Amino acid sequence: MKPPLYPRESGQFVADRSRDVFVEEEGVQKVAELLYTLRHSDHLTASGWKKANPLTPASTSDQGSLSAES
Repeated sequence: MKPPLYPRESGQFVADRSRDVFVEEEGVQKVAELLYTLRHSDHLTASGWKKANPLTPASTSDQGSLSAES
């Protein structure tokens, strides 16, 4: 069994084989710049995600205990 593809290769695989999906290089550049700008902000943390997405399910006690053990 082959290992899973990395995100870039996975996206390229889908874009190469799909008639309905395509990648706009300009859009990729904009998203990359946005993520780079936000890289040290609270927006890219789990708590930032929860603030921006109030319907995010609450973490279970099992998930909390796993992070506490690490």
